Amino acid sequence: MQSALQESGDPPIWNQLAPLLDEAMSRLGKTDREAVVLRYFRGKSLNEVAVALKTTEAAAQSRVHRAVEKLQKYFLQRGIDSTTAAITGAISANSIQAAPVALAKSVTAVALAKGAAASTSTLTLIKGALKIMAWSKAKTAIVSGVVVALLGIGTTTLLVREFAAAAGD
Repeated sequence: MQSALQESGDPPIWNQLAPLLDEAMSRLGKTDREAVVLRYFRGKSLNEVAVALKTTEAAAQSRVHRAVEKLQKYFLQRGIDSTTAAITGAISANSIQAAPVALAKSVTAVALAKGAAASTSTLTLIKGALKIMAWSKAKTAIVSGVVVALLGIGTTTLLVREFAAAAGD
């Protein structure tokens, strides 16, 4: 039954992590944060993370692992008892909605400042991802507005019927 629930929607762990993720990421050091963003939000291989951080693949793997353990401790202090594998899986699976715009911009700026070669296609992908996130927020706002409007129309209709019924008595 639990696996069916997980297949039918967002995993329960994500629902717990999402509200705390920005704060947890901000508590990581700059290099740890960059490693986690590259690995799990951007889906980069450990070799690509190593190149971006100007280190070896083994060192990049250790940095990512330690950073995720720090995130796990942060979440545990807030009552979320989960494995590092569950945390990284939830972040990876939900990375499009998880990556805050400011975080994406800061990681891009850090990578450029370090002299990492950001090709035109990479910058295009980043801009596309930011547009997708903005559009998702806009769609949420539009749907919320439509729901509020429909509720208002329904309430008005009920009030008119009530007044008409009261006037007819």
